[in-house]
Amino acid sequence: MTTGLKIGIGATLGVGAIGGTAGIAHVLSQPKNLKEDLEKDSQFEFLDTSSETTNKDNGSWTKLAEEHAKTSVKGGVSKISGLDIQAPPASTTPHPGIAQLKEKCDLFFKKTKDDKDYEQAKKDAKNWCNKKSSLLTT
Repeated sequence: MTTGLKIGIGATLGVGAIGGTAGIAHVLSQPKNLKEDLEKDSQFEFLDTSSETTNKDNGSWTKLAEEHAKTSVKGGVSKISGLDIQAPPASTTPHPGIAQLKEKCDLFFKKTKDDKDYEQAKKDAKNWCNKKSSLLTT
């Protein structure tokens, strides 16, 4: 085997290894689920979905639950499909819709790009699980 041939084979193998490494790094850097995808979005800030009744975001959750309970939501925002939140009696605290919204948000965050409803879940999460939601800015 000539020296030129050895150098050519070595260079080819080296370039292939570098390309393979770059490909693996790209795949590993992709978000695994919607939560990881939204963590990179500067227009998104997670509302606390813990079940604690003293949750620091309860004011925002209450506002969102009240908005979802309305017949039509402001700003042309769509309600979450399949989620029926009813307006409770005035003295009911916390709003029972809060738990329903938190549960839905947790489900949204687990969605992967392979799920057929991923884009709708992302849209819903931005509207209903986000401290920066247009529904909270009035």
